[in-house]
Parts: sequence; structure tokens; C-alpha cells
Amino acid sequence: MKIQIQFKIKDDQSDKELNRSKTFTGIDPQATNENLVKFAKAYMGLTDIKKYSVVKITTENIDALSEE
Repeated sequence: MKIQIQFKIKDDQSDKELNRSKTFTGIDPQATNENLVKFAKAYMGLTDIKKYSVVKITTENIDALSEE
């Protein structure tokens, strides 16, 4: 499982708003959404960015294809 924190920053040179994200891999699949939000809040607390969203990314094998 992965989580991605999505946020916007302002480019210093062009003054445009840019979409950015930080992805963390190897997250324990048993982690609750509450735990993931707490982690993101602690991480983003190290920055000046106050507005962000947290996305949980999971993978699920829906079919095993093989040739026999």
C-alpha cells in the first residue's frame, strides 16, 4: 500500500501555482485511515503548507494470467 500527499506550491519565478505530491511506499496494509491522516498531518507539519489532501493507493490482483 502507498499513500500520496497532494498539495500546491507557488513557483518562485513564474508565480504560477503548481501541483505537487509526495508518495510513501511500504505502508502497513493494516494501517487505518485515521493513522494515515495522522502521519500525513505530522509530515506536513514540517512544512509551511497548510492545505493538502491524502490519497490511499492500494493494488489488488484481479486475475492471474498464465500460459500452461
